[in-house]
Amino acid sequence: VDDANRCLNLNGIPFLGASLRVSRPSKYAGPHVPSQTWQQLTGQPLPPGMIPVPENTGGNPEEKINRELFVGNTTPEMTESMLKDFLGRALEQVGLTQMPGNPILACRVSGKFAFVELRSKEEAANALNLNNIPYLGAQLRVGRPSKYTGPETPHGNWEDILAKFMS
Repeated sequence: VDDANRCLNLNGIPFLGASLRVSRPSKYAGPHVPSQTWQQLTGQPLPPGMIPVPENTGGNPEEKINRELFVGNTTPEMTESMLKDFLGRALEQVGLTQMPGNPILACRVSGKFAFVELRSKEEAANALNLNNIPYLGAQLRVGRPSKYTGPETPHGNWEDILAKFMS
């Protein structure tokens, strides 16, 4: 248990050109153990061009649910990394991100649907505009997960965003 708690301090460690996200599983119900990011622990700055990872704040489930989206109508050939890269690039290309880099922190695929976790609740709200985006012959449905109970977020769909971006 102590080793696992100490590993939380690896959050943000640079590895192969990316900052690794090290945190508790989303369903973790144990006590919050304070930790630092790798940069805070070592005093080393993040290498240029790398995106900082969020700090481990105790895994507030309310905060995570505001950053998570449901992606429906996926096909068996769509992998987690493919969806993460495709949706992240789409958000960046049409200006729906708040900072450089892929705003999607994690993706979990389960058959005909997936869940993506974004860096911020604002970027999650922006990503709702990807609804109906075509990918590998399918129209992806992007929306809030059923357990989301926050306010309704006004948004368009991919056709709206693309038309606005192209004009």
